[in-house]
Amino acid sequence: MLPVEVDSTGYVDAVGQLAGANRAVVDAVDSLTDVLYASGAMAGTDTGGEEWARQYDPAAAQLVQAGCSMGDALANMANLLNGSLANHEGAEHAALMYPGMPAAASGDTDPAHGTESLSAPAPPSAAGGTGDQPGWWHWIAGHVGGLLWPDADTGKLRGAGAAWVKAGASITDQQYAVDAADGALYAIVSPEMDDVHGACREISGHLGTLGGACAAVGKACDDYARHVDDKHKEIEDELRSFIEWTIGIEAAGGLLSVVTVGISEAAAQAAEGAEVANAASKVIRILNELIELARTVKTAIETAIKSIGEVVLKLGKFVNAKLVTALEKAGVGVARGERPAALLAELDREGVKFSRDDVMMVFRDSDGRIVFLEKGNANAGFEHILGEHADDFVKAGIPKSEIQSVIKQALTDGNVVGTQGRGRLIYEVTVDGEVRHVAITVGKNGYIVGANPRSVK
Repeated sequence: MLPVEVDSTGYVDAVGQLAGANRAVVDAVDSLTDVLYASGAMAGTDTGGEEWARQYDPAAAQLVQAGCSMGDALANMANLLNGSLANHEGAEHAALMYPGMPAAASGDTDPAHGTESLSAPAPPSAAGGTGDQPGWWHWIAGHVGGLLWPDADTGKLRGAGAAWVKAGASITDQQYAVDAADGALYAIVSPEMDDVHGACREISGHLGTLGGACAAVGKACDDYARHVDDKHKEIEDELRSFIEWTIGIEAAGGLLSVVTVGISEAAAQAAEGAEVANAASKVIRILNELIELARTVKTAIETAIKSIGEVVLKLGKFVNAKLVTALEKAGVGVARGERPAALLAELDREGVKFSRDDVMMVFRDSDGRIVFLEKGNANAGFEHILGEHADDFVKAGIPKSEIQSVIKQALTDGNVVGTQGRGRLIYEVTVDGEVRHVAITVGKNGYIVGANPRSVK
């Protein structure tokens, strides 16, 4: 068995770093959504704007959700570590000062190490625009094949872009905090700490992925705003003479003959048609270029968030299972470690009935639940296991003296590979280099009712 050394300073430092990262991520997402909720209808009602919005909207929703999940994951890490510290302190107190009596330990009580949570709805759709168009647009609106003037709100796009980039940078920066927490936890020596260090590395990687995706979406907002402004200017430059021509006509009260002095009405109308057709062809070319640019930016968004759905899924599992198991085993189960007196005291508080004098071993299983084996009788407990299956264990290569340790190994480190009868779980463990299978029944109260070796085909 590997040694276990617990340094409360390592816990406190790690809790502080992780709680700080939690608050920073929550603050970043909160500030981001404040801007985004005021940035609806910013992409424009034109073809390019609609295509861009169709890609942006789900990306924004996924990233906000991922940011909230990231905050919860970091909070969960900090709170689990703090709970581990509290339980360790309680176990030490109970064992060293008042055997059998748990202490009301509170772990890291620094208020600066508190955590936060954020639940944010999806941002409003980017679809829609300002509705603005230049005064001369009506001259060619019916001659551009149904294309619309790009009415994106470039101010909103730039504001949203800056908010995304800022949030992305803040989220990415929290990798340093998680790495620092990971470093602090090396002060704790325990067989399960490899899982905890792995969890830290995993969430650090997710922070980088999430921060990078936010920055990429921010750049996409800024790029599209720039493209729209550039194309607006290009159209105005290309159509300068046409715009001046329309201004002249409108200044003359709409009388084409005033502007086309000296030619017939038919010739004037032909000249007007030529001007409009020439202007329309230029506008069509430029707007089609903008549509292609919108598609390019859209593709950039799609690429940036490709992995975000997977990150959200992993964070959900991360919060709900993996880290809980790792930290409870490493922290709450110090010394594998947690003092039996503290575990039995916890069972007492939970109202579980047991005979303290008959308890042969008590520990936490791989799910963090307290389980215990009593001497028992012919129907349940260790006496039942020996009476019914001692010879079976010996035939399976497990001496009577090792039955307890094999049961404990199965419940703490074994893999469930099947069931026996009415749901007795079959665990796979390695004993002296050989793979063994043990079926174990544990009651709802954590009482180990029975166990037997089992062959799995």
